[in-house]
Amino acid sequence: TPLTILSAVARDMRSRKLAAQADEIEEQAETMTRHVERALARARLSSGRGHAATGLQPVVEKVVSALSRLPGAEDIEFDVHVLQGATLPIEQGDLTELLGNLLDNGRKWARSRVKLRYAPPLLVIEDDGPGVPDAELSHIAERGKRLDETKQGSGLGLSIVEDIADIYGLHITYGRSELGGLRVEIRV
Repeated sequence: TPLTILSAVARDMRSRKLAAQADEIEEQAETMTRHVERALARARLSSGRGHAATGLQPVVEKVVSALSRLPGAEDIEFDVHVLQGATLPIEQGDLTELLGNLLDNGRKWARSRVKLRYAPPLLVIEDDGPGVPDAELSHIAERGKRLDETKQGSGLGLSIVEDIADIYGLHITYGRSELGGLRVEIRV
């Protein structure tokens, strides 16, 4: 597919010591892939499929493994506490997208730690970064809204999270973490 070709071009550029350009291409290709996957997921859901329970631990491990390989992640500790065998009534691709966006957001802003806890019915993701001013919390999930332009991103991550939550009837609350950064609480 064109997205696969873009990823291959990025790998080639990286081998030619053009890492910054390769990073940008990879990030954009990943964003486009997520958009395509979201559209496909919505189509599955509208057809009545896609509500199977998904094991949480394998998805969290996959996402954390991928994020741990990103630039700057070597200094971030992912502190994960999930009961063995825990499942969520969310299709695997949607759960991966949801957690990928939230954990990546935490990775970008954390000083040293991103924490994920699941104690039914609450899934909580928080970081030890600077956090979001209280006055801005109600605006952070707006499509294309970026409160700080110093970090890479499209401003779509949290709006995608909101879309997924809406599809599955999840309730999301944003606040300040005890760690100092953003706290995202999802009631499943």
